[in-house]
Amino acid sequence: MLTNARAGRQRIRNLLSARDSNRTDWPAVREVLPAAPGWAVTSLSARRFPLGPALFDLVVIDEASQCAIPHVLPLLFRARRALIIGDAMQLPHIAKISPEREALIRRKTGLRSDWLEKRRLAHRRHSAFHAAERAAGDTLLLDEHFRCHPDIAAVSNELFYDQGLTVLTDTRGRPSLPRRPIFWSHVPGRATRPPYGGSWVNHDEIRQVDSFVRALLEQLSDEATIGVVTPFAPQADELRSQLRRYGQQRLRVGTVHTFQGGERDVMIFSLVAGEGMHDSAIGWVHRQLNLWNVAITRARSHLIVVGDMNLWRKWGGVAAELLNAATTNRPRVDERAGDDLLRRLYQVMSAQPGTRAALGESVNGHPVDVLVRPQDAAGPRAVLLDLGPDDDVDEARHLRLMLHRRQLLDGAETGGQAMRYPAWRLYDTSTD
Repeated sequence: MLTNARAGRQRIRNLLSARDSNRTDWPAVREVLPAAPGWAVTSLSARRFPLGPALFDLVVIDEASQCAIPHVLPLLFRARRALIIGDAMQLPHIAKISPEREALIRRKTGLRSDWLEKRRLAHRRHSAFHAAERAAGDTLLLDEHFRCHPDIAAVSNELFYDQGLTVLTDTRGRPSLPRRPIFWSHVPGRATRPPYGGSWVNHDEIRQVDSFVRALLEQLSDEATIGVVTPFAPQADELRSQLRRYGQQRLRVGTVHTFQGGERDVMIFSLVAGEGMHDSAIGWVHRQLNLWNVAITRARSHLIVVGDMNLWRKWGGVAAELLNAATTNRPRVDERAGDDLLRRLYQVMSAQPGTRAALGESVNGHPVDVLVRPQDAAGPRAVLLDLGPDDDVDEARHLRLMLHRRQLLDGAETGGQAMRYPAWRLYDTSTD
């Protein structure tokens, strides 16, 4: 590739010159292709490339769940092979044609709605990711998660990914507060429609959000970032106006779509729903699982939910699960509390002189199997029980993840390196 670039140096210069002079660069793009075989473009830029099949050996389409199917067809036409990357639980693309217009186009082209639906090709209902998933017959989950605090990721993992994520977030050194990663602020406010029309605003929540932002800017370090997110555009507009005095360097405000693909150290989620709001509007928010997932997983260290606890407890769903996570201390290892191997590990660790062991603890936000606390001044030591890989798991990957998890438990909180304890050793140790 480097040799091609050197040989085509002049053609590359011609392309840059055409771009900088605001002239059409289509001819220059055609000329430079042999010298620059790798390109990063938007889907709309595909028209700049020659209209020929299999122009590229591989086309990678990222964030495909946000791409409309027509937008990726020109890219796929130019690809010998394609790699489609996306997340069906992220926000979908916004269709800009009405159902009536879509039906008219379908009739003109002679395509039946059931044929399109079977192949997940209906423009309004399905994204490019859905269509590719249907065509390929399967997907591969990119299951290693590094953004959210483990307590925040646990909610999303349980509700949206069927516990398929392996949470490997390194919480050490992140801006944080002396409070739980998920916090719910009860605001029994009233929701109203703005005078100029549109959807809903809750001024009681706006006042509470303002109070949080002011306190966060004082408490957090200068490099910490804050986001304020809400499902309704009028609420976002009012929040921007109210919070403008704090500046935009560390603070960002918007709807959930604004934060798609982004992240903040602390996210404040204003739910808006309250007395005066129609059940149909509350129900709309309640059903938007993708919206909830994106809003939750923008938070790196803390998620602060502002809303009416009583209202959302009655509606249930994701809001109720967030409320439970914010107000109850659920053990993170309860599913293994009665495990025979875990019991053996606890007994082995408890038998060490000058120490006491505990189950159900966490370190740096991650659950540990046993936490061993010496009676002297030394810090506690986290112990992970390695059960070995499952039958369908690559042994090398299993070991890599175990060592990574062990490394995440090191630090000032434990005073030293965590321990990985292979399960086979328990069978060689008397626990009677």
